[in-house]
Formats: sequence, C-alpha cells, structure tokens
Amino acid sequence: MVAALGGNAFYTNFQPGPNGAGNYIVIDHGSGRFTRYLHLLSIAISYGPIVSAGQLVGYEGNTGSPWLCPGPDCNSTPHLHFETKINAVSGDPSSGTAINPYYEYPDYNDLWTTNPPSYQEGESVGVASWASNRLDVFVRGNNGAMYHRWWDGSAWSGWEYHPGCLRGGPAAVSRMTNRIDIFVRGCGDHLHKKSWSGSSWSDWQDLGGCLRSEPAVTSWGSTRLDVFVRGCYDALNWMYSDNSGSSWSSWQDLGGCVNAAPGAATWGGNHLAAFVRGCSNGLHRNYWFGGAWSGFNAPGSSLSGCLGSGPGADSWGVNRLDVFIRGCADAAWHNYSSDGGVNFSGFIEPEGCFTSGIGVTSRLSNLLDVFGRGCGPRNLWQKSWNGSSWTAWTDSGPWP
Repeated sequence: MVAALGGNAFYTNFQPGPNGAGNYIVIDHGSGRFTRYLHLLSIAISYGPIVSAGQLVGYEGNTGSPWLCPGPDCNSTPHLHFETKINAVSGDPSSGTAINPYYEYPDYNDLWTTNPPSYQEGESVGVASWASNRLDVFVRGNNGAMYHRWWDGSAWSGWEYHPGCLRGGPAAVSRMTNRIDIFVRGCGDHLHKKSWSGSSWSDWQDLGGCLRSEPAVTSWGSTRLDVFVRGCYDALNWMYSDNSGSSWSSWQDLGGCVNAAPGAATWGGNHLAAFVRGCSNGLHRNYWFGGAWSGFNAPGSSLSGCLGSGPGADSWGVNRLDVFIRGCADAAWHNYSSDGGVNFSGFIEPEGCFTSGIGVTSRLSNLLDVFGRGCGPRNLWQKSWNGSSWTAWTDSGPWP
C-alpha cells in the first residue's frame, strides 16, 4: 500500500477487535485533506514522518474486525478502508457517517463521526509583534512544517521555511524587542519550542507534555512565558517559566471541558486570561489575578457563542481584552472587555469566511492586527483596527 499523496503521517496505531480498525495510518496532506488506511497487515513507516506520494506505507491485510464481529479474533477478510476528507467532510456526500481522522485509541466511539461533523477543527495562525512597525506571522504549511513571514512597516517578506513536524498551527509571543518564542504541538503530541534571539533561530526544543490541541502563549514580562494547552484528558493545562524558558514549572490541570486549542492574553503583570471552546462549543474563560485561578465555574465564566475553532486573544492596554473566534458558520466574530474581563461586549461584527482559527496581536495601545485563512481562495487574510475604525479584510497571498 502506498501513499496517495504526500504529507505528514501524524498517526499510526493499532485498534483490536471487536469493531476494530486493526493496524491503521492517518496522513495529513495539508489544506484540510486527510487520508486514512485501516485493517493493514503491517505498517511500514514510523510515527510522524513526512511521506511522499507513492511511498510504501503499509501492507494490505485483515487486522482488526468488522462491525458486529463476535470477538477480538474474528478478523475481516483482506480489505481496505480509504477515505479522503476535505475540511473534515467526507468526499462521499451521500454517507451519513465518515471516518474520524482525529480518532485516538481506546476511544472506540470516536472512530466514526457524522458527515459533515458537528464541528470542524480549524488550525491557528500564530501572530506576534515586537515593535510598532513589526508583525510576525507563523503558520503550519501544507507539508506539515512551519512557515514564517514578517512585515517591517513597509512591505511583507516572503515565506521563510522552518523544518519540523507540526500537528496544528504555531503559537507566537514577543517578550521584548527583537525576541520571539514559538510553541507548537509536535507529531508526537509533545510541546516544542523555538526562539529567535535577535540574530538567529534556536533548534526545536522538546518540552514534553501530552497535548490534544495546539498551544496558546502569552507573556507579561521580559522573562515570563505562560503556555496553555488542551491536555490529553480534555482539561485546560498550564505551565510557565520565569527565566525566558530556561526552566519550567510542572504542568497544572486547570479543569474545564475543552475541545479545541485555547487562547491566552495578559493586560499587566501577574494577570492572565485563558479562553477555551467548551465541550458544548461555547466560549469560556479562566482568570489568574496574582494568586489563584478563578475557575470555569465562577460567575461570568461562560461567554456564550458558537465556536468553530479555538479562540484567539490579546490585550492592547490595562484592563483591555480582545477575543476573536471563527464561528460555527465560519465567520470571524469579536468580543472585548475594557474592565479587565468583568464585562464583555458580546459577539459583534460577523465577517468573512475562514477555515482556520483567528490569530490576533497588538503593536501599540488601541491597535489590533487580525489574521485568518480564508475559505476561497484559501489565502492568508488580514484586518486591522487603527484606533478608531476597522480596515477591510485584505488578501495577503497564498498559504504556503
């Protein structure tokens, strides 16, 4: 059995019977396209590599078992399930069910999903700014690696290639002038970090953990980093560093029921705001006020809405929080607070059509730059708040 297209073999596993897929492989081809191979006799590739079209990935077989098989040793006759997904929707519009590419053993109930699914995952756009005339944008490219482009106040660079194996979009933050820290979910579901020193990029550093989403990151000072993820048990997990990432706290479980990547922001020293898409697809928040977390059950922690992906968040000043989401109908929505998160505006200005989460950063007080991957064409789009009004969405060119 050979790969139909090139891509990242981000999941290889075995699911025994009854009702098992046996040996299986999931390949992410980028731009929302996945292929999945089930019931293989054996797998010929390791976990996480980039494969090319026509490359041997496994051998046809009869591992696992068909539906309603009476026992774990009741294998099917040799056959193969092969399915292509575009934006999480099966290519067969007549089918009411579809193979779930995000399935993780032993969650048997997740092997199949509705077609189209009740929600679609939209990977994030990482955005950071270290000066008033500087924007840095990071995305996962169609080949599973990271790409970076920047604006210097007058023009955009081309896309810069950074090798690696990403399972989702990057998160980016700047702690000081000419410094950037990037965090990603690697193909082994660990957290990985890469940093710009002002003159060069570091190698990827494996920080461990068990991630089921892309990370979010924020910083309230020149040596402080706070990272948030959806952990492997679907709670919000948090860890931090007070020394620019030289050492880290242990992971802390902040609870909640999270089904997408979180968003994070800080509006001042020792203040944190974490935003998540809850298991009912609404927006929820959890605050740190210098000594303890408010929790997801605190009054006002539910901010309603219908999210099609994880939120993006930032702050342009004291007591200010801006949250952007891709809604369930794929438009971008904005919700903000000017009193430290006590009260929010409610979701306003549904606009556009997006296939990614919405990334946001602030270059100066009362300025915002927002980015997302469009529906057609699937290019990078940008919209900016200039202090008094929003610009129109601008096409920033093809996704790498």
